[in-house]
Amino acid sequence: MFHDIWELPEIKNYKVRTYYDIDEIIRIHGAAPYDEDYKIKRTFYKYDLQEYGKWEKIDVTKEEYFENYHLEEEQYVTDLNYWEFKDKFWMDILESDLMHNLIPNGQFYFIKKINELILNSEFESKSKIYLNDVIKGLRTVIDELDFIHSKSETNEIQKFVIQSYISSYIEAIEILISSYELIYPKIIEKFISDNYKETIQENPYPEIFTSYLGFSIFTKLHEIYKKEDKYLANYSFLYLALKSENLTVCSNVKFLEFLESYNIYIDKIDSRQAGKDNKKFPLYTSIRDNLKEAQ
Repeated sequence: MFHDIWELPEIKNYKVRTYYDIDEIIRIHGAAPYDEDYKIKRTFYKYDLQEYGKWEKIDVTKEEYFENYHLEEEQYVTDLNYWEFKDKFWMDILESDLMHNLIPNGQFYFIKKINELILNSEFESKSKIYLNDVIKGLRTVIDELDFIHSKSETNEIQKFVIQSYISSYIEAIEILISSYELIYPKIIEKFISDNYKETIQENPYPEIFTSYLGFSIFTKLHEIYKKEDKYLANYSFLYLALKSENLTVCSNVKFLEFLESYNIYIDKIDSRQAGKDNKKFPLYTSIRDNLKEAQ
């Protein structure tokens, strides 16, 4: 049986891509003081056009909302009462639950299910479709979340959830690339090529990089790393990997100063991030090799 992987529970539960998804995580896993004035609540309503062009806000049920919210001629809305609890919200409770429970567990069962589908498929063609579908799907979800993150109406609590899931999705892509780049190299190479296509044709920082290739690798990985919250580990790894291949000519201090021009601030290079055993290395090598082929 050929599965629609995005409808499987292990996959669907890990996917967060809309304001509704984000707000449900905040509603269920967030907390505010146990006072009725600060209780996190979701409301469903619609705007009904009355006489003289006036709009009336009418409460509706959850069931009615999901039956009708997609209709263009209707104006169905749902949201959380941020105006009541946002300033009192206990961010540390949400952060703890997301980082130690919801996201790592979701990623674990997501990867486990994907591996099960790919490795147990009766036809290699199906395995390839599963792999291609999931890495492209994750990339699409990252782009959608990135767009929501950039919107002015997105608040800081929502942005925290978005950033946390983007980091997890990037890591999931890295895990899948590491697991299958030798088994299905063409799929991985095409994904890298489609999503990290080079546009700049010269090395604008010869005092930092030895070549256009070094700057290109930095640019591609920076586009990924800037969306995560592990700046020290990620950029330390990137510097040490470039240095090990003679793709950078600058000192640690100069590289840190260079990062500041990209609004990345770390106070040192963590030498523990060096080496090919680092789980970030497969993505680095895939991007490097793809860029070499394109030159």
